Amino acid sequence: MFPSISRRARFLHGYFVGRMYGDPARVTAETLRSYSLPLARPGVFEHAVQIAHNWRSDMREFRREMPKAADVPTLVLWGSKDRLVDPASAEMIARNFRISETRVIAGAGHLPYEEVPGQFCEPVLEFLNVHSPAQARDGK
Repeated sequence: MFPSISRRARFLHGYFVGRMYGDPARVTAETLRSYSLPLARPGVFEHAVQIAHNWRSDMREFRREMPKAADVPTLVLWGSKDRLVDPASAEMIARNFRISETRVIAGAGHLPYEEVPGQFCEPVLEFLNVHSPAQARDGK
């Protein structure tokens, strides 16, 4: 039922995109258009249903595979106003890595790279300056 109802409820797309942002006023007409266009393609909503249906098994597989990445320096960025995934998840993810840093971007939602790109890029560049393979190789 979800796919057929969702296709008819285009008026709700703005609401749901706005919920991904910490400040829904930052959602531009172009942003909304870019999220709405793919939804018209056949199979997109059906794919979303499959993702939800497989969530638990995908997470079990993810947990089994996580130890293989434990030595990769990892930056976990989170928006303080993420309404889709609880910010407490950031620390749970970070605990899986030997070298990790968690940064919370104040006021951002689920898509901080899109909503506040400057605030997002700043900690990414700082982290890469310390943990990039080139830095490790050159001893800087």
